Amino acid sequence: MSSDALPLRPATSTRADVPTADARALRRELRQAAERLCPPRLAPHLDDIVHEAFLRIDRVAARTGDAVGSRRYLWKAVYTTMIDWMRREEVRRRDLVDAVDVDAIDVATPAEATPEAQADARRIGLHIHACVDHLPEARRPIVALYLQGHGAAEIAKMIGAAYKQVENLLYRGLAQVRACLRGKGVEP
Repeated sequence: MSSDALPLRPATSTRADVPTADARALRRELRQAAERLCPPRLAPHLDDIVHEAFLRIDRVAARTGDAVGSRRYLWKAVYTTMIDWMRREEVRRRDLVDAVDVDAIDVATPAEATPEAQADARRIGLHIHACVDHLPEARRPIVALYLQGHGAAEIAKMIGAAYKQVENLLYRGLAQVRACLRGKGVEP
């Protein structure tokens, strides 16, 4: 047996909730590979990635009846699992950004407000919508979510971005909205 081959077999046990020594060794090996390959943004999902890679390898080993191959094979399984994870994460983020509805931004007016105040609020709301629509692609969903009542930390979690990045995009986006409103003659 070469030093690269691992004598691991599929996780077969008399009880499904008790992992075998081979399964524990396989998970340890997968964890080491994941820790070395994992980009920082996926670090919170490391356990999930290891588990998904383990399940993939276990399915292949159960189907073929062979022992798990080389360390290179394990690393490749972890690597492809991470790539799939990043693709799914990107799709979720893109779907969320596309789902942000700028028209859902509501300029609240008290029910007892005069008709003139309500008309002014609607006019200001239209100007805000127009200004948000003209923001750069990266800032638009973040500002729209903020104006819908979400905080910067919540937005960062929703779109899977760093808090500081969201804070920066929000700060610059709101500054652009204010400048746009000033240009339209609307003052806070």
